[in-house]
Amino acid sequence: MRTEILRLHRQISSTIIYVTHDQVEAMTMSTRVAVMDQGRALQVAPPRELFARPADVTVATFIGTPAMNIIPATVVETASGLAIELLGRQTPVAPRHHSALQGLKRVDVGIRPQALRLIPAGPDRPAGRVFLREPLGLEDEMLVEVTDGTRVKVVATATEEFPEGAQVGLAFRPSDLYLFVAESKGTICCGID
Repeated sequence: MRTEILRLHRQISSTIIYVTHDQVEAMTMSTRVAVMDQGRALQVAPPRELFARPADVTVATFIGTPAMNIIPATVVETASGLAIELLGRQTPVAPRHHSALQGLKRVDVGIRPQALRLIPAGPDRPAGRVFLREPLGLEDEMLVEVTDGTRVKVVATATEEFPEGAQVGLAFRPSDLYLFVAESKGTICCGID
């Protein structure tokens, strides 16, 4: 049906408003998407922009499968500037984001499950154990319990050798971290590098 609606849209070249609760339909069929919550438009943007630069936690966790991990973190001052304390480790924040973090002690950090990588456990990285592994074909969805008790979803290739119960390290790039105001849930920045 999606194919037929897209074909019809291209044929008549008119605006079509399509209402759906299915984010895959919204993302694949639209040139612009309005994410609605309780009658309010939270964000109206092209699909890729919704994914890359969500306006708040609600949009960030709605767009993308599985949903973005949201992890509480602390803003700390270091000798070289500001950093976020996340999963027991400090990650520096680029100076261009410092003014947006002024006065904040706590933030929520978002990271997509596809942006987390499992690596061998080591002393200089967040560590945990594979709590659950769900095979999905080419990929596996994993739930990793970090040493501080936080649980995060990770999407990994089916060939990765980390069975349930395995001790693992977690790696991520600062560019893959999203910062949200803990209280209002609004986006501070998309990428901290």
